[in-house]
Amino acid sequence: MTNLYPYFPIVAALIVGGIALYVRHKTRTQPAKDAFGVFIRKQISELPEKNIKAFYTHSKPKIREACDDVWHALPSQRRESLDRLWKEYDEMPEAHLSEERENEYGTTLEEDLREAGDGVTPEHPGHPRDVLKYYLDEFYKFSA
Repeated sequence: MTNLYPYFPIVAALIVGGIALYVRHKTRTQPAKDAFGVFIRKQISELPEKNIKAFYTHSKPKIREACDDVWHALPSQRRESLDRLWKEYDEMPEAHLSEERENEYGTTLEEDLREAGDGVTPEHPGHPRDVLKYYLDEFYKFSA
């Protein structure tokens, strides 16, 4: 049997180096993701019951800035997903957020949608508040 002792320092150095690279990566990216998650959660908590369109208009530049701040901390595939989500959010039809739409949706229809499991999707928008909450929840997934 050959002596394996000379190889232990090399293996140990590779393991320690791998751990150091992982820790460096996490300490570089995690603060940006955490800040983004806190910001999005704050937006969700501030989501009003009425005047959704005004909230959307007011918060959109801040959300864009937060997306730009976290963008560098994401792998390329997630960057593309974030860009697609932002574009969809930015180009949302104003009709989805209109005051008339706020008034036409009653709790019965919203409850029926939730019971059916359909929920709110871009293809099937519900109450304007639910539409914005859907998008904010989708943005929040990038903080993980």
